[in-house]
Amino acid sequence: MKLGNRKPEAFMKNFLWEGKVRITDTDTEDLVNRTVSAAALLILALFFICCSSVEATDATPDCCLSVVDKKIPQNAVVSYYHQVKGAGCRVEATVFITRNGRKLCAPLPRKNNWVKKLIQRLNKKSKKSSKKTSK
Repeated sequence: MKLGNRKPEAFMKNFLWEGKVRITDTDTEDLVNRTVSAAALLILALFFICCSSVEATDATPDCCLSVVDKKIPQNAVVSYYHQVKGAGCRVEATVFITRNGRKLCAPLPRKNNWVKKLIQRLNKKSKKSSKKTSK
C-alpha cells in the first residue's frame, strides 16, 4: 500500500483497519505481565542487596588489631573491657576507653604490670561511685 497524498494518521488508521496489524488484548496482558514481573524482580533484588549489606555491617566486631605496651595516664581512662580472641577478633587485649571516647588497646593484665594496676584503680573507682549512688 502506497502512502501517496494521504496523511500519516489516515494511513495508520487504514493500515490497522485492513487487519495488517493486530494488537489483541492478550498481547497487552502479556506486556503488562512481563513489566510487572520485571519490576517485582528488581524490587526483590534491591531488597536482598540492602539486607545483605546491613548484615555485613552488623556482624563485623570492633577489634584491636594489635596492642601497645605503653603506659596510659590514669586520669584519661574512664572504663575498660577485655577483648577475647576467637570472638571475631585475632588478638586478646585489654581495651581502655578514654574520656573523649577513644579506645586504646593494651596487653592483657599480668602479675604486676601497669595494666593490672590501672584496672584495679578503675574497679575501686566504680565501687566508690556505686556506693555513693546507693546511699
